[in-house]
Amino acid sequence: MTEFSWFSRLEPRPRDNDLNSSLAAKIRDPLWFLTRQWQLGKFQAEDAGSLAFIDYAGSRSGLPRWLKQGVETPIDQAAPLEAQTLREAFEPDLSLRVELAQDFGDFLVTHAGSSAAVLIQAFHTSGQFELTLPTDSDLDPLDAATRRFLLVCAGRSLDGFTLYQLGLAIAAGGNVPSAVTTDPNAIAQIKAALADLVSRVALVFGEVGSTDPSVGRSDPVTWQPGRLEYRLQVIAADPSGAGNATLDAHPDSDGEFDWFSFEVASKNATASEAAPVPVQFSMIPGRVEFAGMPSPHFWNFEENTLAIPDLKAEVDDLIKIMVADFMVVHSNDWYVLPYLQPVGTLAKTDRIVVHDVFGKLTLVERADAGSTAPGTNRWTMFSITDRSLATEGLSNYFVLPPTSGAAMHLGSVLEDVRFGRDEMANMAWGIERVTLSPIGEQRSGRERAAEIDARTNLPAPAPTDNGYPLRYQMESAVPANWFPLFAIQPAPPNPSIQLERGEVLRATSGGLSAVPSLSAILNPSTLAGQDYRIEEEEVPRAGLRVARVVYRARWVDGSTHLWTQRRRSVGAGESQSGLQFDQALPKDK
Repeated sequence: MTEFSWFSRLEPRPRDNDLNSSLAAKIRDPLWFLTRQWQLGKFQAEDAGSLAFIDYAGSRSGLPRWLKQGVETPIDQAAPLEAQTLREAFEPDLSLRVELAQDFGDFLVTHAGSSAAVLIQAFHTSGQFELTLPTDSDLDPLDAATRRFLLVCAGRSLDGFTLYQLGLAIAAGGNVPSAVTTDPNAIAQIKAALADLVSRVALVFGEVGSTDPSVGRSDPVTWQPGRLEYRLQVIAADPSGAGNATLDAHPDSDGEFDWFSFEVASKNATASEAAPVPVQFSMIPGRVEFAGMPSPHFWNFEENTLAIPDLKAEVDDLIKIMVADFMVVHSNDWYVLPYLQPVGTLAKTDRIVVHDVFGKLTLVERADAGSTAPGTNRWTMFSITDRSLATEGLSNYFVLPPTSGAAMHLGSVLEDVRFGRDEMANMAWGIERVTLSPIGEQRSGRERAAEIDARTNLPAPAPTDNGYPLRYQMESAVPANWFPLFAIQPAPPNPSIQLERGEVLRATSGGLSAVPSLSAILNPSTLAGQDYRIEEEEVPRAGLRVARVVYRARWVDGSTHLWTQRRRSVGAGESQSGLQFDQALPKDK
């Protein structure tokens, strides 16, 4: 039996220079096309014309101030909101102190010329501007990089941070110490050099100090050490012209303020704010298009860039089902209306009117209009919660905060502290995974703990021969970078629990001593020597991670901003410290 196969190939092969006949795609079977149109419902007449243009009407208002503990601070539109509300001072480590001292020397040469060396020596002689050197101890050993740094700079450099503080004091009305010089010309030259130093610090670092976020400035603290989170509010002028609204602001796990970082806490309809800006325009919208989009005309040849039939969705795969339905059925009915909203504003849409070619007008309302209360029938996007009413609802405007967003470039991780629960030891821990060395470099908590163990591993006393095969161990050792969080009841009979940071004792040649915690996260400067306590619910079973990081961002005007802030994210689960009490161990272990 012989089997024959035929293949037909359709391609334009003109025999002359005219391509019109080949490109015409003439219909040979119009009845088939008419039948397909009837099958697909193309002949079901509707009084619907094609979209012609759209009229938009709305209003826009601003975010004039941010609020913390009753103190209002104007929002600078020339800087990201994170850099204004979340920043904290840069640590004055040894390397920064030496760098600022070198900058001061350069500025002094500019203003004093050849006599600058004599003035620098006068600062050395006075004694109060010498670089303070860290001490090397068994429980806080210096790392190798710091020891090499001290070999070069110890006794040769001034303390640039102390000079910076002197510059701030002079700017506030102080004077150059008489122990340095009493010559009026030299005093004027030193003041000019210190003024340049203060300006440089403000330009590059913003602020240098050893305090929690916002401490030492005119605005209050935004970091809540007991909650391990930021707490602040932003004042927003109502785009309807009805006073203002106070928005609670919560940065996300990346430390950014996005639109969903805000929710309305209260409203003041009688507040006096700048009048909202009306926004009105008419525009021809563009169609929604994407790669592999089905052709709106069934007779078109489609590219096989996206195989829609290969999409497999289960019954509970709602997102995939919705996307597939949009792609197959409704993709040719969606349009895009561009709206340019400046950063740091609230936009309210009053109406969108669609004009078709028949002159018919269609009013497009908010998708959540009439169903703002929580429930299964509420569907909304880009809306923020409004808790100012008796029943929680939704705001009728969109918030675009003055944030750099994706333009924020993450720099060095200065500190990384993990908070975790240890069910075996029935307690929680604060684990310093990364801290700063005295010269401002990253230092692993494990490496520091290993060096402490090496220095405090004193020889155990020889076991006594009492005839018993076991020895008693009261408590096993834990890593030196693990700090206990003990559960306490701060106000009985109130059943609330707080976690209080404790200490780990190590035996040294001088007796028992506490291992110091080096991170600013576990040593809040706002407590001023008080016990550090964390609300018990802030450390979940999944754990918590708090990191101090450096961010750099370029703002809309092209300016560059550098700041330090903290990020809070989910931890890595439960922690196992290996801590055990009251053990009976063999004598040889």
